[in-house]
Amino acid sequence: MMLARIVAAFEDLSRSKRMAVGTGCSAFPQSTLISRSISFSDAVTAIWTWYHEELRHDLDFLTPRGDYQQRLTLKEFKRLLDDQRHLNQHANFDRASEAQAWQAAIVSNEVEPSDAALVDALLNELHSALNTAAEIARKASRSTTEASAWRTHNARTPESEMRAVLADIGRVNLQQRRVDTIVRRFEGHPKLRSAKTAQDRARIAAVVAMEMNLDPLTLPYDEILDEFGLIGDPLGFSLLLVAHGVEAAGNTGNHLIPVLRNAWQRISPDST
Repeated sequence: MMLARIVAAFEDLSRSKRMAVGTGCSAFPQSTLISRSISFSDAVTAIWTWYHEELRHDLDFLTPRGDYQQRLTLKEFKRLLDDQRHLNQHANFDRASEAQAWQAAIVSNEVEPSDAALVDALLNELHSALNTAAEIARKASRSTTEASAWRTHNARTPESEMRAVLADIGRVNLQQRRVDTIVRRFEGHPKLRSAKTAQDRARIAAVVAMEMNLDPLTLPYDEILDEFGLIGDPLGFSLLLVAHGVEAAGNTGNHLIPVLRNAWQRISPDST
């Protein structure tokens, strides 16, 4: 049975994480998916929620460590899952035709694939993705260097990254619901996947923390705050807004600080 094979692949992945990190992966939603009467929409929701919210942090670590084919397998499954999720929510999204084409290609005795056929097809794709992740995880768990890197990554969650930035710019009294929303935006930021270092991630987190649609600054946000003595100060938020304006005017990199200092002296509360 496919579900049993999926559980076995998941347990393999979780076992490797436990060997490297000391704790396994978040539980797979087997009880939800075991019912043969589950609708395709409900199956997509259950898998998407677990894969994106519970497994994503580990996948962010594992995916770049795979070979080309392994990375492609994980990337294609993520896209497939996202497509089906978005199609369930709004049929006019930009990849609706691709999502519908995948469904139409499912072999079925009916004119249109049944929910059961679609669920089976999705589970088959999930099995392939989990098998791939488990292969990468086994290799990582057997390397002292990679296991150490996994432990470091495991301790650095998206929420802890965002809370550090929020504290730096003085936004420390936000309600948990607001923080959760900001964390989800951080996790979904299109540039996060290409971030190669903790500093790259921090630059993106700084933009998300400001809750504006901006590109990351060309200098680390914490260096800018430190330069002006505003780490942990609510004025840090205002300073970064001005910094974005300065960069938008073409003053990037090493040119940012001198121009920003001049601008800040003119508008900061301490200068009045």
